[in-house]
Amino acid sequence: MTHISSRLITWLLFLGCTATILAALAFQYLGGLKPCELCLLERLPYYAGVPLTLAAVFTAREANFGHLPIIILALCALVFLTGTGLGLYHVGVEQRWWVGPAACTGTFIMPTNAADLQSALSGARVVRCDVPAWTFLGISMAAWNMLISAVLTLLAAVPVRRFLRDARGEE
Repeated sequence: MTHISSRLITWLLFLGCTATILAALAFQYLGGLKPCELCLLERLPYYAGVPLTLAAVFTAREANFGHLPIIILALCALVFLTGTGLGLYHVGVEQRWWVGPAACTGTFIMPTNAADLQSALSGARVVRCDVPAWTFLGISMAAWNMLISAVLTLLAAVPVRRFLRDARGEE
């Protein structure tokens, strides 16, 4: 059975992670699509993932795929799993499965003093987390992020699983 090499997987992770965060930034700065609070939070795994996956690319050698790239890829899998969870949370907010943060779901908390009232009145327009700003094929950006993060998680786990299987002498 033919399988994708672990070295190629490190490149796919780097390219996929980089392309995803660049696309999000392009939607924001070139397309004028303002991100909500949860969207900004969902970018954090990609900001961590780009240097991690790049480190995996530079430490991976096909002939000797050693411990360091495996540790880095295990960290990548955890980072992207976190991204998957954040995406799932955001999708849940959009679908009204649960309530999102008050700061971006349109829920208003009555100010208790003049400073809070002034802050609320002078604040910038809130980008709502519970309303998808853009969809493609009927799927919101949060859902696309969740799917991409899940694929990156699984992809990062493949070399780790192979390494552990080989270390135990399994076939």
